[in-house]
Amino acid sequence: MEALPTLHAVPHSPRPTDVVVMAAEAVIVSDPSAECTDGSTTTGGHDGEPDGCKSFQQQFASIQDAIDRVCCTAPTAPVLAVQPKPIAEDGERQQVETLRVKIERLMDTANLDAVTRRECVAHMDPLTLLRFVLARPTLDGAASMFMTTMRWRAERNLGALYAELHPTHWGPGSGAKRELAEAHFYGGLVGTTRAGCPLFVERMGRMDLEGVSKTPAAREAVVDAYTCYLEGIFRVVRAAASAEGRLVRGLLIVDLAGASWGMLRHVALLQAHSKIATENYPELYQPVLLVNAPGWIAVAWSLFTPLIPAETRKKISIVSAAETLKTIKQHVDLDQLPAHLGGTRPESAASKLPPYPRAEKVKP
Repeated sequence: MEALPTLHAVPHSPRPTDVVVMAAEAVIVSDPSAECTDGSTTTGGHDGEPDGCKSFQQQFASIQDAIDRVCCTAPTAPVLAVQPKPIAEDGERQQVETLRVKIERLMDTANLDAVTRRECVAHMDPLTLLRFVLARPTLDGAASMFMTTMRWRAERNLGALYAELHPTHWGPGSGAKRELAEAHFYGGLVGTTRAGCPLFVERMGRMDLEGVSKTPAAREAVVDAYTCYLEGIFRVVRAAASAEGRLVRGLLIVDLAGASWGMLRHVALLQAHSKIATENYPELYQPVLLVNAPGWIAVAWSLFTPLIPAETRKKISIVSAAETLKTIKQHVDLDQLPAHLGGTRPESAASKLPPYPRAEKVKP
């Protein structure tokens, strides 16, 4: 899923008043044997916390605190580790502990490089592991997904990519990839739901799919920007879950206003986005609303369903233009909803979305 171009960070205001691609206050040092601020060193242990580096864990007081501190702060380290919180429900707790044992055995027998091991350690808190439990039908499948995801994160050098494309670094003269991402990306945080959870909007109907697909540099920049957008959401919901001591998910609204049949010519790009999300970022949203949906969207939807796990498909609702505002209001107050969706929240520079600059006009 996706949605919103010219995204601007708002470092002067930690409130989510503008559309912002997630930033992150990270916590683990980049070198597994690096010296810690408390004078100790990390050893790459996999007991759920970096050995001797507990002071690097971030603690969050509330969901809003997580949103404020994570979304508007440039990343300072390549991973986010949160304070572990126990899981209340007995069955889920037992599943998570079993998954932890399976992962630790895989870590012991696999020839992991230091970066992959660091990623594993940083994501071993119980509520993060629960996301993997819920994302796959078996614990063996969850363990496989976890290890594959951690290797993918290391291979993508995700910490460096996330820092490079964080919107606090965007602007004139920020570099070709950043400028392409700023010109053509389309999603971000816009506010909170009635339950206090983060609200994300993607304006897929305004995406310049044709232009991006024609320009390799723009295509790469948008895929990388989408990856970093997902990474930011993952950090936000993990931080919020640590604050609340329970699983927290965001609400995603995908605005299809302006979408045309022409999108289907470039379905491979959208499928690539969907694959990144479903294979590496479990349990980000509940629910997902595809709003202002044209009548033909059911045909397009059939092209994506094979890539989406069955449990994820259950969370997705396709909503016609006539029912859009009524449906959204069940979850979101109007003062948290951008005006282009019928809310009263002032449009930010990002959410106003002037016509996209065509990709072929942007110098790679």
